[in-house]
Amino acid sequence: MGTLRVGLVGPYPPFVTDDGGLDAELVVALGERLGDVVEVEVEVVAGVAVGTAADGALARLRAGEYDCVLGGLTVTTEDGVAFLPPYVITGEGLAVNTRRLPRVRSAADLGELAVRRGDRSRLDVDVADLASGACDALTALAPVLGELVRDVPDVEVVERGLSVDEIAVAVAQGNTALMARLQVAQAELEEDGTLQRLRRKWFGNPYVDQASAVR
Repeated sequence: MGTLRVGLVGPYPPFVTDDGGLDAELVVALGERLGDVVEVEVEVVAGVAVGTAADGALARLRAGEYDCVLGGLTVTTEDGVAFLPPYVITGEGLAVNTRRLPRVRSAADLGELAVRRGDRSRLDVDVADLASGACDALTALAPVLGELVRDVPDVEVVERGLSVDEIAVAVAQGNTALMARLQVAQAELEEDGTLQRLRRKWFGNPYVDQASAVR
């Protein structure tokens, strides 16, 4: 039995929350499947410079301090980083203050309004600006945006599926042995229904075929 050193970048609900999240539960399930002890260190996003926590976690991954990193990470081309097959496929959503802008029900209704693309390091500030009127419209990953505006009066997600984003586990490029082990473990979690249960629990998406579940 080994130790799986995991960097969990958060908070970024519903992937990483104060009391867990999809990714927090996924790493435990992966560790159990591998027979490894899981050591999780949370790299906090809130209150830091743009991108610091996510970029810092990936830098530590490349340096060998982590074995893998999760936290609602979108598959991108990163030097020294490889990604497993996506366990969630989602997309960006659009949120507006529907009391201030009742006619805006989609991106097509925005006209000359200013749209802010949310940054994960300050999404709480972006949502507050949306509620106060300092921001006309906000885009971010729809499941995350939905969680953040859920209890904000007059603010709601009016459109989803503005993009297609693959969410996956990051592993250091060249660590092919761990990549292969994690890929098999993730496939087994999909096959036995664990991943479907996690997606249903955290954002109501149980589909095995994630291409049909962009939301």
